[in-house]
Amino acid sequence: MTETTTHAIENFHVELHNLIKDLINDGLKVYAPKKGLDPKLTYFYYTDGTRIGYAQFDRLNGLCFHTVHIPSTLNGAGAQASDGWDYFDGIILHAREGLSYVPSWWKYGAVEKYRDFAHFQKKHWTELLEVIL
Repeated sequence: MTETTTHAIENFHVELHNLIKDLINDGLKVYAPKKGLDPKLTYFYYTDGTRIGYAQFDRLNGLCFHTVHIPSTLNGAGAQASDGWDYFDGIILHAREGLSYVPSWWKYGAVEKYRDFAHFQKKHWTELLEVIL
């Protein structure tokens, strides 16, 4: 039996398919946990290699995008950058807000960012697999 090293887009909730395709076509890499609790994954991480964002779909809020930084008791592990979107053609602009240092509304202290995605993967609590089309 061969160890799986990638996710197929079919493993994700249908609401995320077009977003994942657009992110990959925009030159970003998309990663998700090896095993999800839900039979269809509803969240994933995306990166340009250095900066890291997080996307999640839920039935109440739609698509939400978050920044990602090294966890701390003062600042948590990230901040919501954009929320409540249904999928639309210009959504990549909102997804890119997740790659920002912090959202424009941020009023807390400085955050410590991961050096790059490899640093994040090393610190992540579960194995992440790259999503392929």
